[in-house]
Amino acid sequence: MKRLLSTLLCIIVITLGTHAQIDEVVSQINKDGGWTPSSRWLQNKEIAKRYLMRINEFTTSDAQWAQRDLNEDHEQAQKILQVRDQLIGKTKKVKKQDKILSKYFNDVSQARQAFAQADTTEMCYQLLSGALDGVINHTITRKMPSGALTYFRHSISNGYAGTHDETILEKKEGKGRLAINMKNMRMNPEDKNKEPVWVEVEDSVFQRVRDMAETGLLYDVNHYYSPSVDIMDASNWSMDFKFDGGSISSSGYASGPDHSDCLHDILRYLFVVYKEHGGSLGEDMH
Repeated sequence: MKRLLSTLLCIIVITLGTHAQIDEVVSQINKDGGWTPSSRWLQNKEIAKRYLMRINEFTTSDAQWAQRDLNEDHEQAQKILQVRDQLIGKTKKVKKQDKILSKYFNDVSQARQAFAQADTTEMCYQLLSGALDGVINHTITRKMPSGALTYFRHSISNGYAGTHDETILEKKEGKGRLAINMKNMRMNPEDKNKEPVWVEVEDSVFQRVRDMAETGLLYDVNHYYSPSVDIMDASNWSMDFKFDGGSISSSGYASGPDHSDCLHDILRYLFVVYKEHGGSLGEDMH
């Protein structure tokens, strides 16, 4: 008897849950006049393929964020398809399907649009989710290059703002030198042809930057970074280190690199060194 009551209770709970899901999905489609995923990468296969080409440029955190974003649409698409199957089941004749759907939906064509979009979204999700999992779970072990630092360059530019900042630390004819060149072509058009002003620096500066890069794991970076969503008017950047026994090179747009706190610490340190050694950045700093 107890087993029978338990079984009946389970059936009731499942039935209530099914009806609640049907009501939720039907109400949403009637209200919105159909359904479109919030992520445009899941709207059709062509857009998904274009997005797929960018995924290998994502950082692990980018991929995790994108996966969470896609999961929300995936879950909604599954709900819509479950409701479709619950309502029309194995009914094959279109007229009979329409008759059933008309009992729930204000416009049957809108319901069918939602079903078709949910199918497409699921197909795109499977395509992209596998690639994102590959980025999230694939770990590459990188090592700090050996030997002394001989060259460091960092640049960042924004075409819309008209800015271009460049920091260069290098050995020239056996001597160390440092230049920081900050341009703002929108405010000062003459900055376009502004040449860097160099100051001579000690070998200890090169050693300090090398130590900071190693301690801050700045060697463990991707070759290129790009955001997981479209961003307009952001900045392009690049970073290059050369050592006696190897190099580090990375660049990107609006995203990255990993361990960026270390990079910012290096740039701040070199800024202080430049000023202490008589370097001038002009009055219009940005």
